[in-house]
Amino acid sequence: MLCSLSALAQESSSDKESQRGHPKVPTAYTTVSVSYFSWQEQLTLTSGASKDHGLVNLFGDGFSIEHENYFKPHHGTIMEGSFLYGQATAGGTQSTLPYTTTNIKWTALQASYRYSYRWTTAVATSIGLMAVDRQLSLPTNTATNTSAEAGPSLNYGILIDFKLRPAEHWQLRQMIGTLATQATTYWSLGFGYQF
Repeated sequence: MLCSLSALAQESSSDKESQRGHPKVPTAYTTVSVSYFSWQEQLTLTSGASKDHGLVNLFGDGFSIEHENYFKPHHGTIMEGSFLYGQATAGGTQSTLPYTTTNIKWTALQASYRYSYRWTTAVATSIGLMAVDRQLSLPTNTATNTSAEAGPSLNYGILIDFKLRPAEHWQLRQMIGTLATQATTYWSLGFGYQF
């Protein structure tokens, strides 16, 4: 009798949590996403003893897989890995050395580990650290013998994302962050399928 009452109490508590939008725990998800990415890096131009600085604009698409694990109804962690690829434009903003190039292909690997807070079963926010290993080779301006170099290929930063699940298994998200060395705001918009 006591065991039956205890089981009914636990079931009632679980139902109340679900009615308030609190998912049962432990809860784990795996999501595959497609996203658009963009950010800027510092451009360093060198011609003999002269140096100048401008901007490199990187934009493209990415495929990501992430694993969410909620150890409490609202609190969890996320591990994510991504493959990014796209095109870059460089130059046009410097003051001394002439240099402009477009449609330069680049690829990158990104990894992040974030703390996640789930406001409801459909809305969540996360924040954490990320690392980006980017491969980009800028051509030399042979007419002026000006070499060009973007920021460091391996960079680190802080990342925040906002997620909305409008329907079961489907997810919309926006990510914004900042890279630590010779780079600016990192931004992404995408959608994913949750298993």
